[in-house]
Amino acid sequence: MIAAKNALIAWNAVREECRRIRSHPTPPGAVAIGPLLEDSAQMDWTTPYYCTGGAAYVGRRTLKGLPQRMHVMQDFYMLTYTYGIDPCIVHRAMLEIEEYQTIIKEMGCGPAPDEPGHDPDVCYGRVVSSRSDMKVFRAHGALHVWPAPS
Repeated sequence: MIAAKNALIAWNAVREECRRIRSHPTPPGAVAIGPLLEDSAQMDWTTPYYCTGGAAYVGRRTLKGLPQRMHVMQDFYMLTYTYGIDPCIVHRAMLEIEEYQTIIKEMGCGPAPDEPGHDPDVCYGRVVSSRSDMKVFRAHGALHVWPAPS
């Protein structure tokens, strides 16, 4: 898990008009969460993605408490609503962020038994009728969550 102040978020939009015109090896609707890049010798795991956010914004690195938590939820909303990424994929990726896990547990809808951060004392559940197929893997220090090929 990564604290939001240190968590970069990288993604590819689903909607064509939100994507830059160039090819990327990552699919539309992919999300990754990983640490800030500390030095130039470190592998830039964000390179295959169109967009970055979270701690990419310097102002996010100093936020604490409720302001930081509100920005984390704003990130979730932006990725799903503005960029059209499947909410199940965004949820799975954002489980890497400490504040995201805290927020959803406080809401009484924490991670499911097969997800990181599951707490048997906290309820879990989904509004959607089925979970999306996804490919979840770690590479270059980041968690990558991609929609499964159709």
